[in-house]
Amino acid sequence: MKSNVLLITNLPSSYFVEYANELGRYLDLTVVFERDYDLHKKKASGYNFDSMTFKTLFLTKSKSKKEDILTFKLRFFLKKQYRKYNRIVFCNPCSPTSILAELYCIKKNIPYCVQSEGGFPKNGNGIKEKIKKIIYKNASLYLTGMLNENNYFLHYGAKENKLRKYNFSSLHESDIQTRVIAEEEKQQLRKKLGINGKRLVLCVSQVIQRKGIDTLIRAAAEFNDDVAFYVIGGKPDYYYSSLIKDLKIRNFYFVKRISKDLLSLYYKAADLFILLTREDVWGLVINEAMAYGLPVITTNKCLAGVQLIKDLENGFIIDSDDYKLARDKIIFLLNDEKLRKRIAIANLKKIKNYTIERMAETIANYLK
Repeated sequence: MKSNVLLITNLPSSYFVEYANELGRYLDLTVVFERDYDLHKKKASGYNFDSMTFKTLFLTKSKSKKEDILTFKLRFFLKKQYRKYNRIVFCNPCSPTSILAELYCIKKNIPYCVQSEGGFPKNGNGIKEKIKKIIYKNASLYLTGMLNENNYFLHYGAKENKLRKYNFSSLHESDIQTRVIAEEEKQQLRKKLGINGKRLVLCVSQVIQRKGIDTLIRAAAEFNDDVAFYVIGGKPDYYYSSLIKDLKIRNFYFVKRISKDLLSLYYKAADLFILLTREDVWGLVINEAMAYGLPVITTNKCLAGVQLIKDLENGFIIDSDDYKLARDKIIFLLNDEKLRKRIAIANLKKIKNYTIERMAETIANYLK
């Protein structure tokens, strides 16, 4: 008999739906979404939930641009239904709606788990910081994607013997390349995509200040037209356009959000991947880049980078905002084809352990 498990999260994002669908193969799974509105796709991920392995409940139909909303419906649902479930898991434990429900669980002595990729702990001051300590201190189990350091959870009062690690990913096994892309093939793909330049430096990211796009623009300023920089994920605002103009850069391009199949061609055509984020709780694009064998340059403010990237082994970790060091690492990698090939082999091997299938199986064993 399968364990009866309740997962609670905010949005029906594509990767979470795929993960829940895999997890439902092992458990009698119900997923509560705080809203049915995917901020990127304008609807509930475009999925037919009737064909999924799990049952669903959508609390609201809000079209707010904010990821987190506040509703008491989850609290009322748990009050009536919590006895049905062997495990209750909050996958977005610090959303306002989840916080209300978790505080209710604490008050009524209802056991609950938290699942999170972790993050970078703050100084502990402020109301939300104090609430985090209450939530994490009282959880019965912690499912974490932080593989090497659990300081985030311990910082907020988690019990170390209750931590359970898993390899966080949005990739299916079939998404990982089975071979290193040859240089000749990359050149053909760049021609097909209309990319000018002999080399391609790729970034997949929202075009917002937190992602460090301005740092990448400054790093690109000293390269000639043979090296093309592409940011896929949005259009530049006035600030970024002006910065490119002021620095007289002619090799920097922005591409709006594109289909997964077209994005795959850019990954295959690229020589390296770079994400100079100022803060990312994880950064799933790091997993994606590794799945194509790309060397990765990212910052010590990217949790995926901290967990997955080792200097020279498969890329570089640098300080955020250090555009000069970013430039130097780009030059270093572009000038060493043998190193890029060695990194490609290492990344394809390493990322095989980071798939939705393995993640779901690991977590299911913890929850049974």
